Amino acid sequence: GLYQQLKQAKENDNVIAFVNPNDPSDVLLDRTFREFKQVVFGVMFLFIFCGLGLILMWGCTRPVKANEKVREDAKKGIQCEDKAAYWGVFGFGALFFIPGFGIFLLALPTIIAKGEYGALSVLIFAFFGGWIMLYALVNQFRYKAIGPTPLFLAPLPGVIGGQVGGSFIVAYQPQNKIITIKLNCKKHVRGKDDEGSSIELVWQGTAQAYVEQTSNGFSVTFLFDCPANLPSSTDQVIFWEVRALGEVIVKSTIIKLDRTWTIPVEKVESISSTIRIPDYFIEEQNELKEIVAEEGAADLVQFDDQSGFLEVSSQRERSSDDTISEIMISLGFIAVGLLTISKGWPLLGSFAVVIGALVFGVYLRDLGRSIDVKIDVESKTLYMSQKMFGFVSDKREVNIIDPSQFTIEESSTIEEKKSLIHCYKIEIKDKIAKVIVVEGIRGKEAAEAVLNEIIENVFS
Repeated sequence: GLYQQLKQAKENDNVIAFVNPNDPSDVLLDRTFREFKQVVFGVMFLFIFCGLGLILMWGCTRPVKANEKVREDAKKGIQCEDKAAYWGVFGFGALFFIPGFGIFLLALPTIIAKGEYGALSVLIFAFFGGWIMLYALVNQFRYKAIGPTPLFLAPLPGVIGGQVGGSFIVAYQPQNKIITIKLNCKKHVRGKDDEGSSIELVWQGTAQAYVEQTSNGFSVTFLFDCPANLPSSTDQVIFWEVRALGEVIVKSTIIKLDRTWTIPVEKVESISSTIRIPDYFIEEQNELKEIVAEEGAADLVQFDDQSGFLEVSSQRERSSDDTISEIMISLGFIAVGLLTISKGWPLLGSFAVVIGALVFGVYLRDLGRSIDVKIDVESKTLYMSQKMFGFVSDKREVNIIDPSQFTIEESSTIEEKKSLIHCYKIEIKDKIAKVIVVEGIRGKEAAEAVLNEIIENVFS
């Protein structure tokens, strides 16, 4: 290093300096480049952000298929989007892995020669990208094991105010012959001043598919009655999708089935579906929904005969595992941001730290927040205490006079495993404001069952 060179020069009683002849005061002892770490990180971010920019430009300039083209393709069977999605995830991981590992290999001799071992931190990007690529490859393997599963709609297109149905073939037997179908109507919502966009769930239907064995494999069939007040897929900001969830047995191995198709659903003349699902199967599924809702209500609402108190428990809208995962990701953002700042990129690093800190705060609050509610059935008094990591942050007391005081409100829509889920809360109207009784209830049917359980216990 430079220190050793100067020490040796001192011992020899001479040193070489580089002097600017036009300005003798401008003297340089070492003219080698000493900001190698900054160059490595600069090239790293150049590759990543240029790659992300090209992907965004490609996505924004792709031509949109005309409705006639969509219908024509659907006649041949609608291909699921998961194969392309997995390759997209693989490509995203490659944006981090290839530059990170490639720059590491190219710079390794210089890193060792100059002792700039801090530049080895570029491998963080390679490890991150490699993990994403491995995830995509595993899911791609699962996709190939199950097969392409083209979806055939009947009617085509699906009818708003009529029926939306379809079927696809799975080569292998579904586990317990259970496959759940979700029919989603979604909307692209653009932010203010065209800043970013998000996806909003307009409507969702859930049903159990009818599975029967055929000569070609196992036929999976579904049929929905579609409300008349929903928007058409001909609107460019609206899209409809069918998602199938379950497990199939492939050569004694259980593999997760998770397929998504984008389908046309339009306001056209009502056409009856040619799909026929046995009445007994539909009745069984309706009864099962009621049983599941009632069992969920019984878990949240419990009455103690001895104390005379009704205890109501809330659920987390996001699972603890998901919340902890998000917290770990946010801490990763903060760590990468601090590392980037230390390498001489304060603006970019500060941005990563701020984003990570905001996400960390939000999910930490969700992890620590809880609501305890007890209802004195005899005096009809509700006691609510809101806690943060066990410490009481708010207390309320409400007199219950009439069942009409209770209302069901949608609290949020969360995304879980590529599915948007409506979460509900039950509130009671006080003289001043509304007080939360229970929150984090997934699905309106479950929320109605919880409310019926409360009213039945309090007013019986």
